[in-house]
Amino acid sequence: MINALEARWQETPDVAARRAFEALLRSQVGIRLHYANQATRGPLVLLTPRPGEPGPLWVLLAALLASEQGYRVQLFDQGLPLDALPRAVSRLHASMVLFAGGRIPAAALTLPDGAAPSVPVGLCGPEPGEPHDERVHQLGDDLPRAVAKLRPLLRESGVL
Repeated sequence: MINALEARWQETPDVAARRAFEALLRSQVGIRLHYANQATRGPLVLLTPRPGEPGPLWVLLAALLASEQGYRVQLFDQGLPLDALPRAVSRLHASMVLFAGGRIPAAALTLPDGAAPSVPVGLCGPEPGEPHDERVHQLGDDLPRAVAKLRPLLRESGVL
């Protein structure tokens, strides 16, 4: 669904329609996350677009799916600078970081030395290829499957 929308908007740019849809989705997902986060004690996923990512579609839908799977979600709909990750993880007591999006190549996501968070870092989106950084786990472009990989990743990393 996201890939089809992104392709359509690349063929026939309609900035007003895109921004209106994103605003509607942001408000609906935000409401859902607010109440779901209060109702669960699951691990907290800090969810952010890949740095430089132009739109929030992937992040919003990933947030919704993660919330439905019992995770608490802290959503940033603008990219978080990579060197700010450790402080954000610490302040929010996040169990993991998940980057979502598709326009920025996976290889471009390299965590700065000494600034990698102490929790697992995942990446989901349609861009093929593996990140150059072995600390970043490629979860794929199928959002339900990517979210299903979070719990095993958390267990493997000793967070759960």
